[in-house]
Amino acid sequence: MKRIPPSVQMKEEVTALLRGEPPAGDGGQGPMEGFVRGTARYMLQVAIEAEATAFLGRGHYRRGDRMRLGWRNGYEPKGLQTDGSGGAHLYL
Repeated sequence: MKRIPPSVQMKEEVTALLRGEPPAGDGGQGPMEGFVRGTARYMLQVAIEAEATAFLGRGHYRRGDRMRLGWRNGYEPKGLQTDGSGGAHLYL
């Protein structure tokens, strides 16, 4: 199994929506709502991954050159409360 960051998977989902493909497990969302929600999830996920990279000094599945400040040990799904239309799921 190839290890890829969650942000890459989310970007593929948003790109599929732009191509007009129906969202997977959309829960009755319209195309615009699915696109906005997917784009917001993607932007937040990219920011979380960038913060982890900056703090640890190494990228996704990379070894650092200096002493370790912490571990980059995978991702855990977490919910994010949004407006009344449901939550967003991110990987922390």
